[in-house]
Amino acid sequence: LSGLVTTQPISTMMNEASLRKIQHPTLILTNTGDMSIHSLVKEAHEKIRPDMCYKELQGGTGDVVDQMPEEWVNAVVSFILD
Repeated sequence: LSGLVTTQPISTMMNEASLRKIQHPTLILTNTGDMSIHSLVKEAHEKIRPDMCYKELQGGTGDVVDQMPEEWVNAVVSFILD
């Protein structure tokens, strides 16, 4: 589960070269209410890594883990078990 949650700024993580280097099964988990990064994350999935699993939670803000813990955990567990 290394890298499951990051503390790096999104500008550091969201670059094409870094995303292309990932060789392990990866879940891109975002939420529609976090307007600061949602469109960037969705675009990264669609244009750079459409092969990665993508899950979009409806609503929330930048603190979606605290706001929607069951939905967040269910998405992660579902990805791991698949």
